[in-house]
Amino acid sequence: MTTFKLEDYDVSREWGFLPTIPPASVQLPQAFQQVQETAALLPKLLITGKIRSALEDLTFVDADKEKLDQMQLGRLMQIY
Repeated sequence: MTTFKLEDYDVSREWGFLPTIPPASVQLPQAFQQVQETAALLPKLLITGKIRSALEDLTFVDADKEKLDQMQLGRLMQIY
C-alpha cells in the first residue's frame, strides 16, 4: 500500500488546501501596484458603474518578465 504525504500535495493538517500564508499579505513587485489598487476598488467600481473604464485604463504587465514565486503567483490569480 502506498503512503501519501500531505505536504507532497500542498495540503496541511491545520489549513487543508488553504495557503499557510494569507495571499493578501504577499508583497508583489511595484509593476503590479496599479493592479492591486484597482482590485481593492472593485466593489466601489461595481456599484458606481465605472469598472469597465478602470479596467481599460490598466497598464499591461508582462508577468513572465517578473521574477515571481508561487505565493506571488497565487496572489495575482486572486486579483486578476
